[in-house]
Amino acid sequence: MKDAKLIHTQHYMYSVLEVYLSKDKLKVHQVKCLTRNRCRKYTFDTQYYLDNEMVGYKFIEINNI
Repeated sequence: MKDAKLIHTQHYMYSVLEVYLSKDKLKVHQVKCLTRNRCRKYTFDTQYYLDNEMVGYKFIEINNI
């Protein structure tokens, strides 16, 4: 995920969600961090992410052009 570009950050009441787009634009990585430094990483195919209109999908469409 070192080559991924941060494209969106969403702040919630008790968590922060960061959305990254891989350099080859084929994968989307989500990092969700909760209180007490608990973080989870999720990876999705770009097309799946766009089709399901997940958090930050509009920024992927902008960067995917």
